[in-house]
Amino acid sequence: MTTPTAPPLREAADPTREAVLVELERADLSQAAAAREIGVSASTLSAWLLGRYAGDNANITAAVRSWLDARAERDRWRDGLLDVKTWVETPTARRIMAALSYARGAADVALIHGVPGVGKTLTARRYCSTTVGAWMATMSPAARSVCGALERVADALRIQSGPGTGAARLEAEILARVTATQGILVVDEAQHLTIPALDAIRGIHDAAGIGLALIGGDALYARVTGGGGRTMETAQLYSRIGKRVRVVRAERADMDALIGSWEIEGALAQVLRDTARGGGALRTLAKTVRLARMFAGDEPLTHVHVESARRDLGA
Repeated sequence: MTTPTAPPLREAADPTREAVLVELERADLSQAAAAREIGVSASTLSAWLLGRYAGDNANITAAVRSWLDARAERDRWRDGLLDVKTWVETPTARRIMAALSYARGAADVALIHGVPGVGKTLTARRYCSTTVGAWMATMSPAARSVCGALERVADALRIQSGPGTGAARLEAEILARVTATQGILVVDEAQHLTIPALDAIRGIHDAAGIGLALIGGDALYARVTGGGGRTMETAQLYSRIGKRVRVVRAERADMDALIGSWEIEGALAQVLRDTARGGGALRTLAKTVRLARMFAGDEPLTHVHVESARRDLGA
């Protein structure tokens, strides 16, 4: 009688690859974004995850493990320090949320600008994280050109384009992704963009029929309005603004909402209000309390801890 042959053993899953997949899902992170953090190309990471990388697998595995360790370390710090809310629904946050909702609902353009540290970015992130069909692309001096700006938008939409993809191809892929979605594209730090780059993003809004929000400092308003003289390009964009929110300072009500979320009252609350009136406003306020909490440890938070934090931050 013939003895049945045992089925071949299934290859055990690689624990490092499994850990990467878990982290991508947990952090809602694309493979392209993870590859940038690790310091490899997106194609290299993709091939390695599939077990098909033909290069030095040990080197990639070591880089990936280092990346996983770094993210775990960051999470441990966050668990200890971010017991301090950095965003609450302040009156200014409600104004920004309303502008974003309007732009999306009306497929219009919102311009949100003003001083730094008053919650513009945090509120936009909050909106995008809780709204289906809201995508946030953050600009920088490195992405100021048309192609650079479109690459950032493509990343926000999780469009994986190959290296050297031109502006026309990027625009086509973006339009294919967002047209008829009734969504909104939120462009943060938009003051870094050139006029042609802003106009390219305006063109996506026009062609796709989606909402658009441009967020940045007061330099953004000057850029959009043309500063000393409006050109045809700036006129095209300025004429499309349907809602404008300018934030000139952190309001007392904003400070009180944030301080109240930390259950801080009395004289200590006043010290924190004074901190928020300096440069950086609510951002500096949150950083001060976070650092003060670290100094306090298991002790109740006092003026001593807050003043130590202020000295460290130069607030």
